[in-house]
Amino acid sequence: MSATNLVVIPPDPKRHADDMVDLVAKVFGGYFRMRNNFRDDLKTRQYDWAASRIGIAGDRLVTHWGVIDWRMRIGSARVRVGVVGVVATHGDFRKRGFMAETALASIAAMRRLGYDMTLLFGVPDFYHRFGYVPAWPEATWTVAVSDLPAERPKVRLRRLRARDIEAINRIYNRESAGRTGTAVRPAGGRRHLPDHWQGFGWERAAGSLSGYVLLTVENERLVWRESGGAVDEVLRALAWIGRRHGRREVRFDTLHYESELCERLRRLNSRCEQHYVKNGGAMVRIINLAQTLEKMAGELEQRLRASHLANWQGRLTIAEPREQATLAIDRSKVKVIKVQVPRGRRGPRAGRTRHAIRGGDEITRLLSGSDEPQEVIEGGKMRLSGDARRLAAVLFPNEHPMLSAWDRF
Repeated sequence: MSATNLVVIPPDPKRHADDMVDLVAKVFGGYFRMRNNFRDDLKTRQYDWAASRIGIAGDRLVTHWGVIDWRMRIGSARVRVGVVGVVATHGDFRKRGFMAETALASIAAMRRLGYDMTLLFGVPDFYHRFGYVPAWPEATWTVAVSDLPAERPKVRLRRLRARDIEAINRIYNRESAGRTGTAVRPAGGRRHLPDHWQGFGWERAAGSLSGYVLLTVENERLVWRESGGAVDEVLRALAWIGRRHGRREVRFDTLHYESELCERLRRLNSRCEQHYVKNGGAMVRIINLAQTLEKMAGELEQRLRASHLANWQGRLTIAEPREQATLAIDRSKVKVIKVQVPRGRRGPRAGRTRHAIRGGDEITRLLSGSDEPQEVIEGGKMRLSGDARRLAAVLFPNEHPMLSAWDRF
């Protein structure tokens, strides 16, 4: 059977949900647990039936590429992101190009449906063929419990309940404002804690939640998953829980570098490990370049006003393999001009301006602030002209993006 025998369509919730759940549960293992979890996700999260795709071979559902619709922050901007998950191919139908057809059909649908970017957490050496590039390096911070506050929490800790989720999201959104890579909740957010997580919260005098910690307990350590509220109380709570469980250290996963908590850890005895993956892990791709830049325009203006290029005037073209757009900049005012590429001309060669950044899929990393701009430019072998290098340093700084474990599949 060849790839041409596959029919790729949007899934129908009534006709295909049961077969989708069965396929995903078989592919990912732990059949009954995965089946129940995915079935709940289809009902409670922002699963986009119109953007997702399934592949049908004969009368069998053999591929699934799922898309969750939510918003992600790039500084003060909010872009619409299709988060791809539970990518599955039936074991009897692998290595036939079926997933490639399914993926490309979904990416095309996301563009038609108005998505700006797409994000996934993938296996190595696969998703780059669809234009995905590394989104950010993962980092872990480790602190000994003995280096955390010795005093007990000044608040009364209690177990978190399902009814606390709305308050958790409010606290998270307030504290995550301006932090690139974070999700805007509740769209796409979970409605309950994962089975193996523990959650503790504390309240104000009026009874409303004012802080929380989410964690897991491992052999020799606690693993911090997320927290909100006063940092002093968060650290006291973690220390108290760690001592109570007899754990020696706390590891912080998916902690945003620009958070107040991470800033505090950098003033303690702590260890940071940065993990870079050439191809795999967190990966991102631009779906609509001009539309993404339009949503970022206000953020770009803020960056210009705060820089030595506040009075710069001119046009900067940004080109990636499928699209290009031009930023018309006038003393920190930014307007996006979508460039119409003449038929038969590739985007990076058409519509030249004096100042330009032209590159491949790595342009996505530049816009999302994945790393130091100079490293992204050199690593992506981008071609710069005019004042593009100076502008890139101001417009697209390292934003240390990070998505909380709570928002990941």
